[in-house]
Amino acid sequence: MKTLDVIEIFDKIRPNSFDYNSKRAWVDSVETDIRRFAALHSDNVSDALWQKEENPVLFLDSSFADLYVYYLVSMADMTNGEYRLYNISSTYFNSIFDKWKRQYRSANTPDKTVSIKI
Repeated sequence: MKTLDVIEIFDKIRPNSFDYNSKRAWVDSVETDIRRFAALHSDNVSDALWQKEENPVLFLDSSFADLYVYYLVSMADMTNGEYRLYNISSTYFNSIFDKWKRQYRSANTPDKTVSIKI
């Protein structure tokens, strides 16, 4: 999945007047959070080289497209001052993001034995 794929889905479900740069900044923001989380909880290295690409491949595949799309929806709702809708869309985004975090941590738990000395 690439940045433009997310923006196209967002534009289909929520027609809007936001320019490409605003939508790209929102995608970059959530992608940065995802990559930092992944780097913190695995051997993945987080860098910013992907931000220099015109249409970068995103960290998550299309099975988590909703995560990206609903982040854009919630940002649009907040920017438009539609706070009731923002509460709904941001809650939905956060639930998807939390689900992904749990799955990622579970799949990337280090294979180490921990001993605690008392």
